[in-house]
Amino acid sequence: YEIMEKKFIELYKDILFNPENNISNESVYSEALEFAVNLTNIYILIKKYDSATNILTKLIEQNVKKEEIYKHLAIIYLTTNQVIKALNVYNLGIKNIPNSSELYSNRGVLYYKANKLDLAENDFLKAYELNKFDFIAKSHLGFINLKKGNYEESIKYFKEALGIKPFSADVYMSIGNAYEKLNKLIEARDNYEMAYEYNPNNHIIIK
Repeated sequence: YEIMEKKFIELYKDILFNPENNISNESVYSEALEFAVNLTNIYILIKKYDSATNILTKLIEQNVKKEEIYKHLAIIYLTTNQVIKALNVYNLGIKNIPNSSELYSNRGVLYYKANKLDLAENDFLKAYELNKFDFIAKSHLGFINLKKGNYEESIKYFKEALGIKPFSADVYMSIGNAYEKLNKLIEARDNYEMAYEYNPNNHIIIK
């Protein structure tokens, strides 16, 4: 990372962060931006969170509309247990990039973990509207309906999720759970067996 850091300082930092610069060459600016985002990803991997946050915050202040910037900054805040800050980053990202299904899905996961199911459901529905192949959105719509006791609806969403990612043990497990709640024990067993096939080390499935 030290080589990348040196290259960023020598070649790209001034291009991105000096307001007096008027970069007419879009390819040069795009290259600098891509390099900066990749560098922040490395910072995150080696836990240099302050260095990553410094770059990402400056890019957001310049209203750069690139979803990876918001995702990386939110990851930092979540890793450092700053959930409210992460939520605020997703809020701002969605405001600035309203067609990003991934930002809606990521915010939905935060709401889901906080048991704010209605807010989570709204985000996942919006994410799926923007991207029909959003597995996280579809599977979580299934989880939400399972929690709410809407078992038939949850099964519908889970099966649609399997159409996107057909090897998910968690989804098969949840379908089995929904069928068991409906007292459809044969269907429940079949899905538990599929869950075990894809994840034989899961002790919950074994039980």
